Amino acid sequence: CGSSALFDDKLTGTIPTETGAMSSLSYIRLHRNSLTGPMPSELGRLSALTQLNVESGNKFTGEMPTELGKLTGLRGMPVLPGKLPTELGLATALVTVYFVGGVEAGSLATELGNLAGLQWLLGFGNSLTSTIPTELGRLPVLHTLSLSSNSLTGPIPTELGNGGGALRELQLFDNQWGGTLATELGGLTSLTRFEIQRSGIAGSVPTEIGRATGLAYLNLEDNAFTATLPTELGRIAAAEIFELVRNSLS
Repeated sequence: CGSSALFDDKLTGTIPTETGAMSSLSYIRLHRNSLTGPMPSELGRLSALTQLNVESGNKFTGEMPTELGKLTGLRGMPVLPGKLPTELGLATALVTVYFVGGVEAGSLATELGNLAGLQWLLGFGNSLTSTIPTELGRLPVLHTLSLSSNSLTGPIPTELGNGGGALRELQLFDNQWGGTLATELGGLTSLTRFEIQRSGIAGSVPTEIGRATGLAYLNLEDNAFTATLPTELGRIAAAEIFELVRNSLS
């Protein structure tokens, strides 16, 4: 197998379409360059490819080629500015999907729920709308879900609580969730970080969150929580920082 590691190398121009003929290529690392133009669809022919790192510094145009969904061995994929392709759900070996800034308004593809090995889904700072697909609740090893600073609306699906022992970091702040927090989120017993500040959430803080005995950081500030803060939160031995200001808690 082969690799192409030309990161931070001041490269300009476009990725040659001929790259798609390098059938043994398993690793492409081109981040921190100044590449432009569309990403060639011919990359979808690289059946041995497991890593594609092209983010940071490049200025690609156009959308992610749908042909990349054919790369069933691909473990990490950045998403270019534009629409979020549903074909991501076909690349079933993906461990990491990240689209940080630049993805146009639209919903998360329900097909992401097909990625049984997905561990990191990082999509903060985009223009995502609609809701979180319930299908994400069936991802058995997802441990980081970061969708903060979008325009997502509620309710937060109760199915996320199915993640049980896997999900460790849940970052959903600066969205438009509204409604209340579902008690089913108490099923996320391995949470170490939960951030949902500035999201228009009302009602009481579920006592079930106290089941996350490893929760070190909890940020609920700038919402509309009411009632009494559950005593169960005081029993979390791992607690380090709990941000609860600008609510109506007692």
